[in-house]
Amino acid sequence: MERGRGGHHRGGHRGGRGGGGKDVAISKSLSWILRHGAIELGLSMRSDGYVPLNEVLEQQRIKCKF
Repeated sequence: MERGRGGHHRGGHRGGRGGGGKDVAISKSLSWILRHGAIELGLSMRSDGYVPLNEVLEQQRIKCKF
């Protein structure tokens, strides 16, 4: 396995709970919604970029992951 600076592994699992597939899927969905998809999904976005949590959690992309 390749190592980056400071001896940290690159591209592998970094601690946390085992079986992170569900966690990774939720993380990726949240990232997409908050970085790119909020407007496309018609979510309310404040002028400072925040989106109401209840609107995010109502999205099918998130519901199917829980």
